Amino acid sequence: MTRRQPAAALLAWLALVGCQDPYTEGGTTAGDSPRRYERGQTERPRGDELPPPAPSTDAVPTVNEAAARRSARTVLEAFCSQWANWSWRTIDRQQAKLARLATGRLAEQLAAQARQARLDRTLRRDRLAMRGRLVAVDLAPPGARGQAVCVTREQESQNGRGELAGGRHRVYLATLEHTPQGWGVSRWQPQP
Repeated sequence: MTRRQPAAALLAWLALVGCQDPYTEGGTTAGDSPRRYERGQTERPRGDELPPPAPSTDAVPTVNEAAARRSARTVLEAFCSQWANWSWRTIDRQQAKLARLATGRLAEQLAAQARQARLDRTLRRDRLAMRGRLVAVDLAPPGARGQAVCVTREQESQNGRGELAGGRHRVYLATLEHTPQGWGVSRWQPQP
């Protein structure tokens, strides 16, 4: 029995010496990390390391409200594009632009939402945003009381991360109205 104890100890020692971390190179230990894998201080942070830099311009499409109000189609396209593009930094300005493209009660509601968005801390905390593009617009024939349909492709994001599904199509029903200032959206209904 005494001969087996040194043999077992020798086998255990050889097994432990042969065990190494397969992910380290050049004999580094777990506390050491190869310098070539470390990012230099001159590189810009990425991912969620820091909040993104403030954009110099809005991420939403620029709209000339006076030009957009000249026809029913242009006001609907401008409203739909503005609706589908905002971020936690721009939502108050985006809502104010939508209010200027709207008429009646919808304009009042959007102006109130613009004021409320400035005070909403959850938008800042969760860094919510929406990016979208206009896919289709369909206006009812002239004389059909300004009914219209707008389709967008939208992707929501939270903390800089988009949905895993990559976005979805959204359909909106709109009612357009001609006023002395030009065309405007008087009713806006997102569809399920």
